[in-house]
Amino acid sequence: DGVERVTPKFCPICAAERERERKQHEDENHRMELLKEYHSRNISPEYFDKTLDDFIAETKGQKAALGAVKDIIASKKGKLILIGSNGVGKTMLGEIAVKIMGGKIYTMYEIATRIRQSYVPGAKESELDILNELVEEPLLVIDEVGRLKMSEAVQDWFSYILDKRHTD
Repeated sequence: DGVERVTPKFCPICAAERERERKQHEDENHRMELLKEYHSRNISPEYFDKTLDDFIAETKGQKAALGAVKDIIASKKGKLILIGSNGVGKTMLGEIAVKIMGGKIYTMYEIATRIRQSYVPGAKESELDILNELVEEPLLVIDEVGRLKMSEAVQDWFSYILDKRHTD
């Protein structure tokens, strides 16, 4: 028929499909890296997808706590003690702050257990190693302080952590 036809060297439909698959694979890798990071920071799966926008501050105390956490995040420094009954959002604010700033969140029980494990013969880290690691975190959230019996040793650990973080 005398009409010259030009055929593409690649299929645009196949190329678009390959690009979608590449993007999907990239997104999955990013998600897996985030999960790995959250686990290393001791963030609970319940808070993986939470942001400060998810925190509903209804009371004066919750609004003050949210403002204080936002201030710490903005200035990247400060100290904050949140006190309140169960279910008011202290842990949620702490976990979200750790996600944003880095650092770690532990319950006082987890810290005490980890330190006690350092006393076992052949332990890979010492009590001081653990305490100094906690002191050096960009943000350290210690949750459920009041749920652990404050023995003299626990008081000493807690005091050391707070004092070193304050002076450093």
